[in-house]
Amino acid sequence: MPKNALLLLVFALLVISCEEENRNNINSKVTHSSSCKTSTALYKGTPFNQTAVIFNYNGTDKLMITHINTGFNCCPGTIYSQVFLEGSKIVINENETTQDCRCLCLYDISIEVNNVSPGYYSIIFNEPYAEQGPPIEFDANLNSAILDTLYFERNYYPWGA
Repeated sequence: MPKNALLLLVFALLVISCEEENRNNINSKVTHSSSCKTSTALYKGTPFNQTAVIFNYNGTDKLMITHINTGFNCCPGTIYSQVFLEGSKIVINENETTQDCRCLCLYDISIEVNNVSPGYYSIIFNEPYAEQGPPIEFDANLNSAILDTLYFERNYYPWGA
């Protein structure tokens, strides 16, 4: 292997390892997931062409997030999340274990996130079926206890139109 290629390989491995160090998995779990919602079901008045995020921070280390009208397969198996801290970003990856049906449904899920230090964060959701709309992304001041609800319009399947 030429010397330059070997140096390039070593450099690439160092960059990848540094990126992995900046991404910390936070202790989190899905504490509740609803069943597939029918067209008449609403949660706290959230219509079907919207998704909502309710976040509740206790001021010291626990963040509770309820995601209303998140989209998953009609037969998702187990709904779970992976939460990562990337600098001042909290990244929430919502997932399902299977995609056994050829349809999508709306669900409500609650996620408990532990070991979140007080501070200013950008919270970003990665959802498996929300490719058409802008991602859910917002800034949150978690320097003290807070309870807030944010709404995001979605006018495509399985939300609206």
